[in-house]
Amino acid sequence: MSLSYFCVSVAFLDSAFHGRRDGGELEWPPSPLRLFQALVAASAARWRESLFHESAVPALKWLERQPAPDIITPEAAASSAYRISVPNNAMDIVAAAWARGNYTSKDAQPATHRAMKPVRAMRMLDGESVRYLWQLPDPLTEEVRGFVETLSAASDNLVALGWGIDLVAGNGRIVVASQAEKLAGQRWRPTNAPSDDALRVPVPGTFEALLARHQTFLSRLVNTDNFMPVPTLSVFDSIGYRQETEPASRPVAVFSILKMDACGFRPFDPVRRTHIVAAMIRHAAAESAVSAGWSRERINTLIHGHTPDGAGKSLSENGLPRLSYIPLPSIEERGHGKNVVSSIRRVLVAGPLGSADEIGWARRALNGQELIEERTKRPSALLSLLPMNDGRIRRYLDPSSVWATVTPVVLPGYDDGNPTKTEKRLRTAIKQAEFPSLLADQAILEWRQVGFFPGLDLARRSLTPAHLEAYPRYHVRLRWPAEVKVSGPIVIGGGRYCGLGLFAAMK
Repeated sequence: MSLSYFCVSVAFLDSAFHGRRDGGELEWPPSPLRLFQALVAASAARWRESLFHESAVPALKWLERQPAPDIITPEAAASSAYRISVPNNAMDIVAAAWARGNYTSKDAQPATHRAMKPVRAMRMLDGESVRYLWQLPDPLTEEVRGFVETLSAASDNLVALGWGIDLVAGNGRIVVASQAEKLAGQRWRPTNAPSDDALRVPVPGTFEALLARHQTFLSRLVNTDNFMPVPTLSVFDSIGYRQETEPASRPVAVFSILKMDACGFRPFDPVRRTHIVAAMIRHAAAESAVSAGWSRERINTLIHGHTPDGAGKSLSENGLPRLSYIPLPSIEERGHGKNVVSSIRRVLVAGPLGSADEIGWARRALNGQELIEERTKRPSALLSLLPMNDGRIRRYLDPSSVWATVTPVVLPGYDDGNPTKTEKRLRTAIKQAEFPSLLADQAILEWRQVGFFPGLDLARRSLTPAHLEAYPRYHVRLRWPAEVKVSGPIVIGGGRYCGLGLFAAMK
């Protein structure tokens, strides 16, 4: 027994793809729904009437029931836009002129009814083939093998994918896992997390909807007194896709920390107060959750990061989701473009994947909340919600290939001063922060006591919660290849839930 995939390879003859998303934006990669529609057309061209229904339809209905495929693409970039002159579908005006016996006026000339259409494409840079891989059942049944053989034959009849000018040559085959791993290109995987790269995928019923839409198209002019417009396809799903090297985006909310009279920022020292500010925000979130009627178990796990009964710390391996409270030191430009790390004036609350509702609640509930000092039990600051386009927070969120700590990483274990152990602990910390293993393995690591940004103190001088005091801590710089852009927030290590191990993008 071995893992295998049904692979459809689509080679673009011109290394360009013109397909668009809703709203006219360029689509990349080409969506699985687009390929499914092309396979339906190819099947109809290859098999006619009874053969189409006997051979192709069962295979196509099997394919629409499969989970969204992985996609492997060449690196691509948007080309420069240009405009072409195209007919603007105004032949009714021309026909009306001809019906009146007018053959010489401007309205009667088809060539005058044209419009300028903007054209832009995704240009493939290091290849021309896009591959779609559906995982096959193990063991592979004869029924499924027959479906794959039919769809592979249909793939040979693929003509275009995207616009009519996006001519392609298709091929379908079964590949084993070792062969799939060797396929070159950028790998895109479906994700349940919200994504700006959502692509349309077929679902059960898509084939029948396409068939009904085609019948409507054929009969749209049967009754010349009652034109029947062709409806848009509505039976499909949209699923987020992200590259294998791209960590899934976590939902976040960002607040400024103001003085009690809201007349300005209330700054905090990042060396001594990072974990204390995080604790105050966690307390404010817990109080807000109690007022909102949350259950004690939910507060214990999601807000405090404890076990449901509150008896102990929640371990990462038990899979219980929790919020992170991340104080953000300001990164200020001071002369000649030098970036200097200064006081904490903002804070970011990050949720686990799939917690958009909880972070939406945090935005509403924490806005205007007081931060209470544990020692004095008195309020010392106010939280005020910030827009996500605030310039001071983009260094913590926007994609970059190089990141460095503004608060030191607390290793998830001892290293005994051994560099090999230190590197191993750091790669483990990246994986524990839910980054893909490939990113953790590809990262070029540098670590030291001195910070990589001006204004930072030695890593060992940063205060931590009591349970982390004994563990080593370092300032760290992460580098990936220039083509790998990683989005934030990046927070790793034993103190990642209280703002330690926070990285900012280096310019």
